[in-house]
Amino acid sequence: MGFMDIFKSRSKKGEPTVLEKKIMLCRGYAKLWSDFFQFFSDSLEGVTITDKQEAAFFKYMTVLSTRHFEFVTKMGEDLKAADSILVLLKDIGSLRNLQGMSEAEFSSTQVKWHEIFIHMNKALGRLIQKMPVTAPKAA
Repeated sequence: MGFMDIFKSRSKKGEPTVLEKKIMLCRGYAKLWSDFFQFFSDSLEGVTITDKQEAAFFKYMTVLSTRHFEFVTKMGEDLKAADSILVLLKDIGSLRNLQGMSEAEFSSTQVKWHEIFIHMNKALGRLIQKMPVTAPKAA
């Protein structure tokens, strides 16, 4: 194997390129982020939060937190809101903590979530834009 072979984008036929892996990682993390929002997309005022809901919420927080390092490391300069993710997760803390927030705090948390989600989707768009254009196959 020559020196330049190290830089080839595919090591085996059919294996995803580094760029394709970044796109898959970004899509996966953005999906988790979107699913996480379902817990607080509506007001929690007057809602009874069960231990089961709190456990499910905590599971999403844990997965997002543990995958954060890999996500931001591999995304690099393509992701502008990397630090904001952990800050927001820390500020949220728990589903019951969200419920105890004032209306203004709760709304601000939702806005911050949306800003981060927009940054994730911008990063995804930039990555997709880098994909080589392939000509359609003749029938």
